[in-house]
Amino acid sequence: MINSITLENYRSFGERQSVLLEPITVIVGPNNCGKSGFLSLGKFLQNVVNVGSKQAIESEGGENFVFHRPRSKES
Repeated sequence: MINSITLENYRSFGERQSVLLEPITVIVGPNNCGKSGFLSLGKFLQNVVNVGSKQAIESEGGENFVFHRPRSKES
């Protein structure tokens, strides 16, 4: 059983963050905080295994969508 997931540089997760998983895990938070990105991780990893990383990244919208890009200091 998977007890936790650690993300870094994936969608809205820039810095390393760990999510502890319990038998029942509820994901809540304000809009645009990473809930959907976190939930899409399983599908993305399955695609990486099945079709390879390049095609999996393309199917998710490309590198600019999959990988976290820090906001520039000018914005």
